[in-house]
Amino acid sequence: MLSYFLDDSCILKLTSTSDDGTVMTTPAYILYKQQDNLLVAWLLASMTTPLLTQMVGLRSTAQIWTTLHTYFSSHTRSQIKKLKLNLKQLKKDQSVSTYVLGIKRTVDALALVGAPVSVEDHIEVILDGLLSDYDPFVAFVLSRGDPYIVAEIEALLLVQEERLECHNQVLNASCHCCIHILASCKSILRKIQGQIF
Repeated sequence: MLSYFLDDSCILKLTSTSDDGTVMTTPAYILYKQQDNLLVAWLLASMTTPLLTQMVGLRSTAQIWTTLHTYFSSHTRSQIKKLKLNLKQLKKDQSVSTYVLGIKRTVDALALVGAPVSVEDHIEVILDGLLSDYDPFVAFVLSRGDPYIVAEIEALLLVQEERLECHNQVLNASCHCCIHILASCKSILRKIQGQIF
């Protein structure tokens, strides 16, 4: 029933034209205008002040609905652009769990505003934001014939993160050991040089 009021063209069907060309209102037109005025009042009363200012000068349900549609469509489009830009800018500069959760939040927000992200694109965003330490992982994922699902990528990334952390700990321990050995060597060289001279 509401769709009847969202199209101004139906007004022509509710009026009649006399033999001399004047437009005459019919009882159906008068009823339509009364109901339309009630709908206009109800719509305007249900709006907040910022939205209400967009409706100044509008007199019919169809005009208000068209303005609302345009207003919210433009806001939705700008929100979609903002979210997609956010996805492109995400980089793994924190833990895998935090990184993947941030991407999931943005992907879920895009789905809520009517722009769902495919599984392939979701995985691509995850891989694109990884640091160069993960290049072998990315190559491995891309070389697989069967497509992955997001949960598999997340699980594999967590394992890869743990392996990288272990390797970094070993590397750091080796570096500390090398520094200690170099310091000992310098000390020994000083002693030897002191004995020679």
